[in-house]
Amino acid sequence: MQEPAVRRISGARTPLAESLAGDWLRQDYEVHRHSAAEPGMPEPPILAKAEAAPKVGPPVVLANAKATVGAIPAQVFEALTDAAQLGSWWAEDVRVDAQMSGVYEGTLPSGRVEGTITWIEGPRKFSFEWPIVVEGASVVTSVVYELSPKGPQTVVHVSHRSPKPVPGDWNAVWSTAIESLKAYLEAARTDSTTMDSP
Repeated sequence: MQEPAVRRISGARTPLAESLAGDWLRQDYEVHRHSAAEPGMPEPPILAKAEAAPKVGPPVVLANAKATVGAIPAQVFEALTDAAQLGSWWAEDVRVDAQMSGVYEGTLPSGRVEGTITWIEGPRKFSFEWPIVVEGASVVTSVVYELSPKGPQTVVHVSHRSPKPVPGDWNAVWSTAIESLKAYLEAARTDSTTMDSP
């Protein structure tokens, strides 16, 4: 059998380079030569075995709620990120720092939300992480608001996801929140058009 040719690197062939290249090529040849698993032939050597990564399933969708709100996306986005407005329609004792990694907190009838903003792209998308205690352990869930213009209105879609199931009627929680947001913004719009009328 003829030795495979060794390419010259920088125009020089050294005995060590030829020896290393020849050994590597022979090993590669031996592995591939036996890969057909011919009867009576040894199995090819396993050069490296990757550790199996732990299997993580897809996130659990706790809630998916959607509504069309009679306000433009910029107004909806402001109502989602302004503490004074959030206090009018969503929660009490609201604290918001509307930037990446900022706080997003409020007290609901069911308890305190203490979130951290993970995405803020006005007036299109807003998300925050919300750790929820389940059986003594914290489960970090994510809430995402997506806003799409529809003429003078906005389609608001909120999804709440978790790495594992979390007890609770989350669809009711977020449907109620979106309906409250809708009522707040549409009442504000009605109030402003009433004041504009002679």
